[in-house]
This record gives sequence, structure tokens and C-alpha cells, in this order.
Amino acid sequence: MATKKTCSIVMVFGSSATSAYEDEGVKGLKKALANGDGDIVRHQFGSEAERNAYLQGLEDGNGWEEYTSVEPADLEKHEAVFRKLLHE
Repeated sequence: MATKKTCSIVMVFGSSATSAYEDEGVKGLKKALANGDGDIVRHQFGSEAERNAYLQGLEDGNGWEEYTSVEPADLEKHEAVFRKLLHE
């Protein structure tokens, strides 16, 4: 059975689109998106906790151009190295 989605969020991505929305509201956002400056997406979550985890992930990645996750096998094989890198 599929999990019922109870919480959603609409996100604006891209510096131009974000600034346009923050400065001019929906009118500015529409103009920025029409010019191809950014993107807008809706995500639905099963709970507020899932939504908050998504937002935390975005916050953690803010300012980075790229990201990747470490493979579980690498974590297991090099656990001591990753603990040191993570200051654990």
C-alpha cells in the first residue's frame, strides 16, 4: 500500500528566481521562470519530519555545486578514516 502524502512544499531553485521571488513576489518569480532563470518544484512527504529532513539536506548542500554520497562498502572498509574526517 502506498504511503499517504500529508505534507508538501514548493521550492524555488536558482539565485535569479529566488531573488525575484523574495524581492517581487509571484510576479517576479513568473518573470524569472519565463526567462529560464531557475526552476520550481513541488515535493510531497508523509510527515513534517520527512519534510524537515529534506530541508536540512538542502541547507547542508547550499553553496556547493555538486554532491555525492559515499558508498556503504567504502564506509565499512574505511570506517576509521571516515570517523576522523567526520570528527566523530
